Amino acid sequence: MVDNKKIKKIIKEIDNKKFYSKLVENILKENIEESSRKKKAFSCMKYAVRRACFLDLYYETKDAKYLREVEKQKRNIFFSLNKEQIKELENIERNIIEFFEYEKNIIDKIKRGSVFSEKEIHKFIDMRSGDALYYGKIFEFFTGINLSNQIRVHTILSDIKKDFFDYKKDFQKYPNVLYLYILTKIKKINAPKNLEKAINLIKQLKIDKKIILFATSIYKKSQKLDFDKCKILKEDIKKKYDKILSPFKGINKVEVLVRETNDLGGSIFDNKGKYSCFTGLSMGNKFFSKRNVKLYFQFATEYCNKYLLLIGDEVERWNYIFFKNLDKKEALERVRKIGIDYERAFSKVLTNFNKNKISIIRINDLPKEKGYEKLLKVIKKYYKKDTLFKKDVEKELWNNIGGKLNEFRTKITKEEFNEKLKLLINYILEEMSIIIYVTEFYKGGYPIEIYPDKDIQIKRNIYNKKYKGLYEKLGLKGRRGHIFLDVKNIM
Repeated sequence: MVDNKKIKKIIKEIDNKKFYSKLVENILKENIEESSRKKKAFSCMKYAVRRACFLDLYYETKDAKYLREVEKQKRNIFFSLNKEQIKELENIERNIIEFFEYEKNIIDKIKRGSVFSEKEIHKFIDMRSGDALYYGKIFEFFTGINLSNQIRVHTILSDIKKDFFDYKKDFQKYPNVLYLYILTKIKKINAPKNLEKAINLIKQLKIDKKIILFATSIYKKSQKLDFDKCKILKEDIKKKYDKILSPFKGINKVEVLVRETNDLGGSIFDNKGKYSCFTGLSMGNKFFSKRNVKLYFQFATEYCNKYLLLIGDEVERWNYIFFKNLDKKEALERVRKIGIDYERAFSKVLTNFNKNKISIIRINDLPKEKGYEKLLKVIKKYYKKDTLFKKDVEKELWNNIGGKLNEFRTKITKEEFNEKLKLLINYILEEMSIIIYVTEFYKGGYPIEIYPDKDIQIKRNIYNKKYKGLYEKLGLKGRRGHIFLDVKNIM
């Protein structure tokens, strides 16, 4: 039997799922104007996702504690609905439960080492997406728009994409579409455990064409659906489809892609080696893998005079204080430890580059700089006094992580949320101070920022002198630029 602590941990993991936070929130934002109704709809979707996950866990383990949690989440959903709506959801759930019986038969066949037919696989994929109808119906209750088919296509492609990542974990235990397709051609004993080997085998057996054909047929169905009320869903469907196809199309090379530049950023290409550049590495940003950092180093080697990779460890503590409920000391210790791990990992990448040209530091090193401390004090003081700056700082925070904040605020009281939010504002103030200090003053200044996203608007506002007297108080010179440097797959 699982205990309550384990249940709470699972709920936290479920609630952190990206699709059912940012994506769902955006769709609801597009289609519901009334804030209280929007909040209620978002809560219902959150409970629906919890219900689905706990139902999965119950059928995997037969632990009654999970089933009780399913019923609890259903009560949370039903609280906001009328009798007729509840009846509709219960009818959908009966069909969902049929899937678990079918899945059990699939698992038994896997254990016996049986051969599978394409028809069985397609039926499994279709039935596995049954929760999409549940979610679609909830959307319909609150928006009056039926998005069930759109959500179902998204769910099918998302699940197939996830099977790539879960291949090793699922191997010979759970139904995984890649593994099932392999078992249409060979015996269980000859199936590879490793994903890379599995993909190579799929190509050799020419099964890749069947997977591509099936994924394409699902994607083409989506092209006939109306996405006017959920454009973000259409965009994400395309991303999922592309990611399913990419391993089979041999897309394994990457290169950098300059998406946007401003101010001095555009000058770097005609003036190779003239400007010093830096990247502030956000520890929560999954973009910063060893592969991508290596590509940034290559770009910097060609175009920059000097290049600084700044690991954002200490500033990240505010997220740990806010979202993980750690005290300041514990949060600081945690992020410093993670920062050291990042520094070690990327220092290994740096061994193949010129260390006189490229350097790595952590934000932990900056407070030792008196100029940084002075600049941070100026920005914090200005934030308290200037209404416009204060408003823009808070807007920046909500633009960055509004989805997470809206989700988090449902878990605590309004008073607690507002108090915690005051602490989280420090993230933006410190981040801005760090960027400006490195741009203007650190070791002569690194005027061009290179980052995998657009320039921060509030930073541009400071340099454009939107806030009365702040530019002068900070002692800025005004020569700075930004490069939105992305990474793309190439054939």
